[in-house]
Amino acid sequence: MKYIRADLFMNKIAGSAFFSADEKGKIRAAIENEPGEDVKPVVHAHWDEDDYGFYSCSACRYEWDEAEYYTNYCPDCGAKMDEEEGKK
Repeated sequence: MKYIRADLFMNKIAGSAFFSADEKGKIRAAIENEPGEDVKPVVHAHWDEDDYGFYSCSACRYEWDEAEYYTNYCPDCGAKMDEEEGKK
């Protein structure tokens, strides 16, 4: 499943010369009448290592010991650990 920004999609439709004004109105109404989903934006982060060998999430600063360093998501805030270190 792919989630899209309905407002941006409707703006593209509104600016399109491909659809008539009537069709654009029907498309907008169909989109607006669809129920929304409860989705959460993905937070991208990385593990920061301190001078004592502990790692902390760059998003929430939750601290982990070295044995738990290789997780793909922060178990505290859920951030996805795919960000290059030093970039935010």
